[in-house]
Amino acid sequence: MAACLAQFVTVLDVSVVNVALPAIQDGLGFEAGELPWVANGYSLAFGGFLLLGGRCADLYGRRRVFLAGVALFGGASLLAGVATSPALLVVARVVQGLGGAALSPATLAIVTGTFTDDRARRGALGTWSAVGAVGGAAGGILGGALVQWADWRWIFLINVPIAVAIGALAFKLLSRDHRAARQRLDVGGAISATGGLIALVYGTTVLQDGDYGNPLTYTPFAVAIVLFATFAVIERRVRDPLLPPGFLTKRPGLTVNLVMAALGCVAFATWYLGALFLQRILGLGAWHAGLALLPQAACIVVGARLASRVPSRIPPERIVSAGTAAVVAGLAWFSFLDATSAVTGVVLPGMLVTFGLGLSFGPLAGLATATTGKQDTGLAAGLLSTFRQIGAALGLALLVWMAAARTTALAGTGIPALEAEAAGFARAFLVAAAPAVVATVLALSIRSDRHTG
Repeated sequence: MAACLAQFVTVLDVSVVNVALPAIQDGLGFEAGELPWVANGYSLAFGGFLLLGGRCADLYGRRRVFLAGVALFGGASLLAGVATSPALLVVARVVQGLGGAALSPATLAIVTGTFTDDRARRGALGTWSAVGAVGGAAGGILGGALVQWADWRWIFLINVPIAVAIGALAFKLLSRDHRAARQRLDVGGAISATGGLIALVYGTTVLQDGDYGNPLTYTPFAVAIVLFATFAVIERRVRDPLLPPGFLTKRPGLTVNLVMAALGCVAFATWYLGALFLQRILGLGAWHAGLALLPQAACIVVGARLASRVPSRIPPERIVSAGTAAVVAGLAWFSFLDATSAVTGVVLPGMLVTFGLGLSFGPLAGLATATTGKQDTGLAAGLLSTFRQIGAALGLALLVWMAAARTTALAGTGIPALEAEAAGFARAFLVAAAPAVVATVLALSIRSDRHTG
């Protein structure tokens, strides 16, 4: 229960601020160029420190790291809620992201370590994946409701009692675990890997500004490559590497993580673009757009619960491939949207996409941790979360660019602006189907990986 609630709030806080940004700008006097850092500060810290957070859970104990993450997340939420300046709010969001990066991989490590029976484990993973995915989908709904009926500060303050409840549950229910024997944190590897991930996530935020002709736009990616190369050299030389050589490439680990990256790209982009289509093209307000997306959140839960109840004789990779196929079908359906579409034209294909995501996430988590030793479950969970987050950041940048490019091209031909923008959204959804197809192909190959690895 505590682990699932923690996963919910950490994923929720990636997207909950989006609809509140105008109110935050008015309340604290943000300059236009500074405002995106309310969201980006959290994403950078969260995505950059996930791998380190997962390894710390292995080295220092999952319970200990989980409780530290809860305290950091709750304290930073309180600081964000009472912030009196733009700088203080951005700092609080960064610290929130650090807390989330400690929590997210620890939650998966706790779930997989607590439930050893196959049936119980599949049910727990289904619940874990469902609440995490619902957290991503519910951000706009909850954010819109709090901004409309309370105040923007409550999108942060509401986390404080939740964090207290999670901490109390974890302190009472989670058994104490011990530090890994005779292992020390690989400081050089932690610095280079974390720096590379931060540079990569930051590069995707720069790409969203659309200045593709400026060479400086690509500088963060060059920095990321250098840091990752440094990380690879360090890992071959240290006694206790952060990421042991061969850990990532061990079958089916790399394949599973690549599938998660592809689905991460699709998941966040679908919610983001779907909400924008409802507001910009169909004219719904933020609150009503959030209500229209509720069936999508429900379908994630249905898919996750179904995945946990499938007979054990059906391999998890088969469940994943069925889920990714549903995602492909839903995105293909999305590509027929135009300016005359009804609200159901967004809701129905979105339900198919999120059903497929719910069907896939739990089995993927199980595959990622099933072949690792107990001492490495945190690392495996951190890797899976990192791939999901990086996929979401890169995918969103690409698809926003695709939508804008298509809209601009059509606007130059004299097509009405609304029709051109709708066509841009449709093109982005069609392009999003490509990584979903790749995910399906990779999922179908997991079985051979598992038996030959």
